[in-house]
Parts: sequence; C-alpha cells; structure tokens
Amino acid sequence: MGQTQIKLNALIELLSRHESHTLDTLRRKYPDHREILTVGTMMGGGSESAPPHQVYLDVALEGLRTAKTRVEPNLQRLRERLHTAKRIRLIGQIIGAVTSAGLIAAILGNWQTPITITTALINFAAVLCTLIASHLETPLYGGQGSLIDSFETLAGTSVEAEEVIQTLQLFVRTPPEESRILEQVSRANAIANKLRLAERMLWGT
Repeated sequence: MGQTQIKLNALIELLSRHESHTLDTLRRKYPDHREILTVGTMMGGGSESAPPHQVYLDVALEGLRTAKTRVEPNLQRLRERLHTAKRIRLIGQIIGAVTSAGLIAAILGNWQTPITITTALINFAAVLCTLIASHLETPLYGGQGSLIDSFETLAGTSVEAEEVIQTLQLFVRTPPEESRILEQVSRANAIANKLRLAERMLWGT
C-alpha cells in the first residue's frame, strides 16, 4: 500500500482488552504483520513492509464489532453511577433541610453544646454527600467534562460503528481505491479511541 501509514492503536488496544482471542486469531492469520497487531504500536504500514489492505479491514471490522458489544455494559455502568450519585445528592439535600429547619435544636431543647456538635456533624455529612455525588458524576480517570459527555459518546458509538462496518464489508467484497479504505479504517480507529476514553472515565482503567 505504498508509503501510506495508518493508526490502528485504539482498535488493537480494544481487541486486546476485550477480545484477546480474536486478536490472537488475527496474528495467526497474518504472521508477517504481528508487529502492527501488538498493543502499543501506533502506526501500521510503510514502504514495502506495508500490510495488504485486508489486514486493515479485518482489524477494523473486528474492532468495531467489539466496540458495539461494549456499548451496553458501559451504558449500564453509567446509569448505575448516575443513579447512585442522584440518591446520595438527595440524601445530602434532606440532611441540609433538616439542619436549616432547626429540627435539631427543637429536638435537643436547651442543650446548647450537643446542639452545636450535632449540627456541625450533620452539616459535615451533607457536604460529604455532595462531594461523593460530584465524584460519581465525573470521570474516574482524568479527562474533562462529566459522565453525561460519556453517555453522548456511547449513544452514538453503536450507530456510527455499524455504519462503518457496512462500508468495510462492502470494501472486502469489492476493494476500492486505497484512499477510501484508509479513510474508513482511520474512522474505525477514531471510534475505538472514543470508546476507550469513555471506558476509562467510567471504570478508571
């Protein structure tokens, strides 16, 4: 495929993490191209050692199929974290409402010292609930934004992956010019990369 190079790293990482047996099958199928089928390899291709377009197509197809299977588990994880955060935030709001309404003072009467200590502890609990909820609503592994951003990414991943899969399957049957193959494989790698970033935000790994 000439001097052209193409990124496969996100697809390879995704397969290695979730479908290692599929990656092993690809390595056996293409023993002369094991280097680009290894985690950590950023680029594939280059001069006369460039792999045939079929290697790229197979990696992209298997990677996208894996990406589609990961959407629902990640969405479930996202729902659980957001639900827990909502519940904890509600608890914190209830605690705050109790202290602001003066119920502690009413219960303890004129016991000023116990009132002060108890109110301080309850206020601390309310703040702690808010901090925990905020933690659950944000990425576990760095990154910017909130888990809502991850939801939007995941929601679009399956549809976009299926679209590219259909195109790649057509290319397998009737290979087009090289540039079109590279364009779709690069798109597949970008999809895999977005999914892996979303997984890191959700799982911290």
